[in-house]
Amino acid sequence: MATNVLLGPKPILGNETAHGDSYMDLHVEGGIPLQGNVTLHGSKNSALGVICGVVALRAKVVLEYVPRISDVQELLDVLALAGVKHEWKECLFIDATEMHEDVDEFPACGRASLLLLGAFARRVKPYFLARPEGCRLGTRTSIAHTHVLKQFGIKIATKQDGFFVENHLRAADTLLIEASDTATENAILAAAQVPETSIIELGSTSYMVHDLLRFVRSVGGSAQQLGEHYS
Repeated sequence: MATNVLLGPKPILGNETAHGDSYMDLHVEGGIPLQGNVTLHGSKNSALGVICGVVALRAKVVLEYVPRISDVQELLDVLALAGVKHEWKECLFIDATEMHEDVDEFPACGRASLLLLGAFARRVKPYFLARPEGCRLGTRTSIAHTHVLKQFGIKIATKQDGFFVENHLRAADTLLIEASDTATENAILAAAQVPETSIIELGSTSYMVHDLLRFVRSVGGSAQQLGEHYS
């Protein structure tokens, strides 16, 4: 028995969605047992945050089960502009111990672009980061990121095409204006780069945030969750 599944939002006029995208009908015929072998990889969202954690802590690490997909490779390519080396074998090798500040403009690399704001929090030279494009979920604001990072001494001037950033990194006792996953990760990335204790209140408790916290602890950082707070 086939089932019709509408992919995307309910159409408004004709075959167009509210965002102007066309939609399709997907006919699914069930009742056929699945068999075979599938190789599972880790979460893309967790991988992006942990890779930025490697950069923030200027570390040299081997990451296992990283999905080798375009989102991950685009981030690695942008990081290469700052001197971050990587090599794909059975695992992903990343070396962020010899970063430089020769480049002062960075292109967007999807939503992961915003995580560079936290990853580069120790950078001395001001830089420009191109604004990432939206996705099929619609445009997502950067306000939660700029708000929380400002409290860590990161001055971000929002332009139409991106962000001009000047770092004056310091510890902070900060409150997020929304429980954004990536804004919480940015706060953790910034906090991990200062020796003093920072407190992040009302942060997200998603799996990707916990994966980043585990990474910070694994390379010698101190991070713990206290209710809805991180320190």
